[in-house]
Amino acid sequence: MRPALLSLGSAAPALALCSGASVQREYREADLVVKARLVGQTDTWTDTPDAAYLRRWGNGSLITRYELAPSRMFKGRPGKRVRFFEEHDSGAFYVDPDKDYLLFLNYYQPARGMPTEARGAVYVRYACGQSKPWNEVRASDLREVNRLSQR
Repeated sequence: MRPALLSLGSAAPALALCSGASVQREYREADLVVKARLVGQTDTWTDTPDAAYLRRWGNGSLITRYELAPSRMFKGRPGKRVRFFEEHDSGAFYVDPDKDYLLFLNYYQPARGMPTEARGAVYVRYACGQSKPWNEVRASDLREVNRLSQR
């Protein structure tokens, strides 16, 4: 594996099909719901992918591990840092530095051939669902998340 690059550059937004899932549904399906900010980003490639890796992730394409600092927890116990893994495809949810996000996250399930960077990491369930920059969260949606977190 090549050495990882550390950068805090922004990435272009992904184009993906949207789920149309409600705040309530995404909250119910998520392992973690947090307000968080990007504090680190590692972009890397897998130079020697095995057959399982190739089937799941493609031929040595760019993958990114973000490190997020949660500032508010609505569901789950993320700890001081959250490892967030993204493959670069149409379903990716990219985060930029200097922005807070409301994120509905799920843990990756262990799988043969999974990149090391994805192990123990989370992903955004729906790239164009309810996860979004904090300044784009509607007041009514935030009230719903707060209500759900009180249960």
